Amino acid sequence: MALSKIQAESMNLADTYAFTGTVSGAGAMAVVSTGTSATGLSDLQVTLPTSGYSVLDLHVFGYYSSAAADLYSYFQTYGGSYRTGSSDYAWTNVDRKYGVAPQGSSENTSAYMRLNYHSPSDLAAGANDYLFRFTNNGSTSLRTQVFHMVGGDSGDSNHHAGFGSAMLNTAEANDKFKISPASGTFSHGGYVLYGLASS
Repeated sequence: MALSKIQAESMNLADTYAFTGTVSGAGAMAVVSTGTSATGLSDLQVTLPTSGYSVLDLHVFGYYSSAAADLYSYFQTYGGSYRTGSSDYAWTNVDRKYGVAPQGSSENTSAYMRLNYHSPSDLAAGANDYLFRFTNNGSTSLRTQVFHMVGGDSGDSNHHAGFGSAMLNTAEANDKFKISPASGTFSHGGYVLYGLASS
């Protein structure tokens, strides 16, 4: 790298650089898996590593449904099946939609984790983006938790934004996460799962 590219103890980011050797001090976030766009789905299942990462972040983008419907999510018991018992989950969500005061919902015993208060858009032009953060999914002594944020149009084409959290009511390891609408099908523009490597 030519010294002329260093300006006032900073780098000109409009220029091009070729790095060699090892870059130290960089973050340890890595892409774990990706998924391409798909249409007409009844669910989306993403495998969650249970070791090597302290935190997992999932970005599902371009989500829209065939008709306005709630969006549910589930964890799979490690090496087993998805939990759908009537008291398997606890969850809370808060949503703000244009023209409507903030609203929300919550359950301490549920067969699913609800990801919305206002139904997400059923139009591609108003598709929703979801961000999920998972913790404890590799532990058998802690309850797996997920925090989520969403933005886009609601089912009546008014913009909305929401957030929430959910967790299993049982301490166990979980190796898959699934989202599924309460009815109908959905499409999405793809997903990326990131992992923050354990120290």
